[in-house]
Amino acid sequence: IIEKQKELSDAEPFRKVKREILELTSKLAGGVRSLDRFSGVIKTTREKAAKKSAALAKLEEKKQEMKKYDLDKDGKLSRKEVIAYCKAVIQFELGAETLDKIMKSLEP
Repeated sequence: IIEKQKELSDAEPFRKVKREILELTSKLAGGVRSLDRFSGVIKTTREKAAKKSAALAKLEEKKQEMKKYDLDKDGKLSRKEVIAYCKAVIQFELGAETLDKIMKSLEP
């Protein structure tokens, strides 16, 4: 049996099959590494998309809230609108100096 085994291992077809198996094993390992990399990229991309979606939703919520207080619908809050917003949302009455600073920072 040992002689037959040695005979087979010396045969060209046996060596050819052995080389092919080694090549396929190497390709398979490379494919597994690529899949691992791609799954990491996909995970990161999904996380970024979820964060962006949440940020956009929050931004839209803030825009809608500001639209409620933009009575003249000009896209900006006037002095009266800022005062109304502060009273309604944060229950705070602004002083004239503070309101002046806010209005100055809102100007383009």
